[in-house]
Amino acid sequence: MHFIDGIIINILYVLFPIMIYMIFISYKKDHSLGNNIILSIMLVTSLYFIIRFDNLYDLKFCIVLCNIPLLISYLKNLKTTNIVLSMGILFYYHQFYHFNFYMLMIEYFIYFFVYVVVRKNKLNYRYLINSFVLIKSFVLSFQEFALLQNYHTFFSSFLYVLFLMLCFYCISYVVFYLLDHVEQLLNLNNTLKELEKEKVLRSSLFKLTHEIKNPIAVCKGYLDMMNTNDLVKIKKYLPIIKSEINRTLVIMDDFLDYSKIKVEKDIIDMNVLIEDTLEALNYLFKKNNIVIKSDLFDDDTYVNGDYNRLKQVLVNVFKNAIEAKKEDMIIKLHTKVMKDQFVIEICDNGIGMDSETLSKVYDTFYTTKKNGTGLGVAISKEIIELHHGKINYESEFGKGTKVTIQLPIYKEI
Repeated sequence: MHFIDGIIINILYVLFPIMIYMIFISYKKDHSLGNNIILSIMLVTSLYFIIRFDNLYDLKFCIVLCNIPLLISYLKNLKTTNIVLSMGILFYYHQFYHFNFYMLMIEYFIYFFVYVVVRKNKLNYRYLINSFVLIKSFVLSFQEFALLQNYHTFFSSFLYVLFLMLCFYCISYVVFYLLDHVEQLLNLNNTLKELEKEKVLRSSLFKLTHEIKNPIAVCKGYLDMMNTNDLVKIKKYLPIIKSEINRTLVIMDDFLDYSKIKVEKDIIDMNVLIEDTLEALNYLFKKNNIVIKSDLFDDDTYVNGDYNRLKQVLVNVFKNAIEAKKEDMIIKLHTKVMKDQFVIEICDNGIGMDSETLSKVYDTFYTTKKNGTGLGVAISKEIIELHHGKINYESEFGKGTKVTIQLPIYKEI
């Protein structure tokens, strides 16, 4: 029981801070750069708990377990956190277990190299977890007489190493599974909220049409009854017509104030924004059998912008592409940096647009969709312009559409 209690407690040291992070993002309204900072703090806290209470149950279980926060950090692409956690683990191993520092440096450089290869080739996260486990298994087996002094026979040492690696493997998958699925559920919830907002906007437009139609109908009725030779009726009807026109203008002003786009800018990581959007729409892509091919600019690039508004633009572009799908639909996403501009290119091989439709694509209320509002592209254009950027549509009927978005890169003064 002493041994099992120790294992459970150590697993809780890993899971507890990460669960706090999950609760945090569940109640947070947006997914901005602050989420990565909180996750980094929680991973460092997790490592601290493992190291701080290492000898509580006199187990060597922590030798492997302390690598889980580092692995999660690699999986979430937290570069600065990777360095901090790696240095903390190196110090822990060298200070408390007196491992050879140079061998430790080589081991953790190999982890970093594997991470670069996996990210460069856009491989599945399983490759990274499996690689970590294999490398750690080899290192732990190589150093078993130094590490596992309580076990004198080869068989018992082998079983203990196998047990540690199985724990490392299983816990890593469980932690990443929980983290990934909670974030996916939140992304899906945010996407549904965006769609609900669109539904509300469409409903508002119908209400606006109804409200404007009434005073216009009144004006038309009085104009039809008006006789230019009857000055009495003219004097009687004109104030009524003027009043109805003023009421129409008031309704329009109220609607414009209500629908005016506002942006709340902050420093945001564009790669995080794009990956967040792709995850949020992943269900729609799969449902419509659409293949996504992404080629993102590797270095972190920051923009001073409104995270939710820019995500709204990307969601709208992808949603239009989905609605213009045809068989064997492929959407290609490519990002690059040109001088001081961050460029996003989204290309699809859908039905495309003819020259007449393309010329009107930015017009408010212009749409070729049966249930469309004609506001998506117009609002997207306004949002991008509020960020001092540009959005451009290129299309050819039957061949597809290309959307290019340019945003100025944030530079620290």
